[in-house]
Amino acid sequence: MITKIEVMKCDIRDCNSEDNVKTISMQVIFVTEQNEGRGCKPYFQNAKFEMCQKCLEKALEGNAVYAAGAQGYNEFYFKSKSKK
Repeated sequence: MITKIEVMKCDIRDCNSEDNVKTISMQVIFVTEQNEGRGCKPYFQNAKFEMCQKCLEKALEGNAVYAAGAQGYNEFYFKSKSKK
């Protein structure tokens, strides 16, 4: 019998944490159209992806999650906030 081990990693770019990762569904800001992946005017859309507790806390502090990609192959990330 072969046992399959599944490891969940945070989908946020530059994170990839394996600690306390959960599948969540939340509204993100897409910057590409979902059929061809071409850049477009940003729009909100619900997305389901894996996120660690640290990144979830960052999102809950007011940092928007952005996404780029097409047909379910998306990259999720936080934009750097400009200093005022």
